Amino acid sequence: MNEKRNRPIRGRHPIEGLHAIEETIRSGKRGKLLVSRRSKRIEDLQALAAARDIPVRSVPEEELDRLAGGSEHRGALFLPASESASIDGKSLLFPVQGDNRLVILLDGVTDP
Repeated sequence: MNEKRNRPIRGRHPIEGLHAIEETIRSGKRGKLLVSRRSKRIEDLQALAAARDIPVRSVPEEELDRLAGGSEHRGALFLPASESASIDGKSLLFPVQGDNRLVILLDGVTDP
């Protein structure tokens, strides 16, 4: 496993993947969108972020490479405002009650 992957930045885990970033912004999470490339998809993310009052910052590709820790960022990362913007396993498990519990945890799922 790549030890650099998912390394927190000042206690925050960057969110990578264009679909994951879009859903994070749509969910109302606060943070900052960092972009290093231009494409229709990234322009759509920038427009969505602007509509939700989320700051967008253009950064060099090398900075995204460093922040992504070796993961494929595809030209964009979302940096949550705080660790509470990320989901952790405990917050998913504790609300589950009853005898018919089913919990499925996935790791390493990526866009094709």
